[in-house]
Amino acid sequence: MLKLVRVEIDRTLCNGCNVCVHTCPRDVLAIDGAQWTGGFHPVKVAAIGRCTACRNCEALCPTHAIRVAV
Repeated sequence: MLKLVRVEIDRTLCNGCNVCVHTCPRDVLAIDGAQWTGGFHPVKVAAIGRCTACRNCEALCPTHAIRVAV
């Protein structure tokens, strides 16, 4: 059975550290090419279909900007 996973990134909390991008084993997240206020590049969901809801991104985000829902 296919799991429906939703990954939400709160751009008001994201500081562009990219910890989530580097910790995701399935390359679900990517650096957004658009520059955000403050000069950094926030994260975007690039491939939700590959997400297994491991929640590594959610657990390691230092600003708690990511929520994973199943």
